[in-house]
Amino acid sequence: MCIPYGALLLAGGLVAKLLGWGQPAVVMAVIGALQVGLSNLSLKAWRANKSAAPYTLLEAGLAGWLAYYSYRAVQQGVSSLVMGTLLGLSAAMALFLVYNVAAGGNPPRRGTHAAAAAVAEPAA
Repeated sequence: MCIPYGALLLAGGLVAKLLGWGQPAVVMAVIGALQVGLSNLSLKAWRANKSAAPYTLLEAGLAGWLAYYSYRAVQQGVSSLVMGTLLGLSAAMALFLVYNVAAGGNPPRRGTHAAAAAVAEPAA
């Protein structure tokens, strides 16, 4: 779920840098790259049947920080439409990721779940 969000941030940051935005563009690009990297690590952990919660919490922290950064930028009058949109997306992503961890994380892989159920049930 965070790979498209991170890719959007990365691409938006690069375009904004070309348009001369300066620091907000660099922040968007760096956070986007970190989100994509953490998402890939989370996906690898999930495929290995390990907990992805640490990666998910880091992603939530980054999204929450970016929402705060965007909120401050909107208060200062920096491109309210773009930063307001970024604020909404980042806040929604942070809340979703916190909910994901609170709800127990991502579901197990289908093959693993079926195999675990077969082992847990006694033969009749």
